[in-house]
Amino acid sequence: MIGMSRAGLAERWQLFAGAFLSVTLGVALVQSSLLLLISAATYRPPAGLSAAERMEFTDSTAAVVSMLGIILGIATFLAGFIISSTFAFTVAQRRRDIALLRLVGGSRGQVRHMLLVTVGIPPGFDLQSEDLDAYVASRTISRYERTAKQLILYVTALPARAQLDLTYRLRATMPVRGSRFPTSSPSRSRVSR
Repeated sequence: MIGMSRAGLAERWQLFAGAFLSVTLGVALVQSSLLLLISAATYRPPAGLSAAERMEFTDSTAAVVSMLGIILGIATFLAGFIISSTFAFTVAQRRRDIALLRLVGGSRGQVRHMLLVTVGIPPGFDLQSEDLDAYVASRTISRYERTAKQLILYVTALPARAQLDLTYRLRATMPVRGSRFPTSSPSRSRVSR
């Protein structure tokens, strides 16, 4: 499971970095605006001011609180917009897969309940499809797609908190032979093609 997560992260790291950055900046913007607003609203005038100075201080504080309230509203709107557009971009990444499912007759409910599992295929290996064809025939998975760098599995019948173990084989397209010299140093080895 961790391997699949790493493969998905390695393939779409820009998307995840952008999502993390936008959520972080959005939360920081709202939090800093809120802290400034609270600080300005609870600030008390210093002792020893005359009545005119106290009134001027109160008016200035009211203006600052109003301005910070507006800034907080704008910051909340921007954070919501940034976060929602980030998630919309994530859905757009899967738009092709969802459109294909709808095209072959899947309802909205079926699409929502379908689990897409993306598995990275390491460079120098080719996927052997016999195991996956057997999973499709036994209806363990609905179907699968393979590209040069990944394998996408479509799983529909998986209850909540259930675990599904799948095994598939890879064939090395660039086999490498290695040998190790008998030595006490662990760093001496030889690799040849």
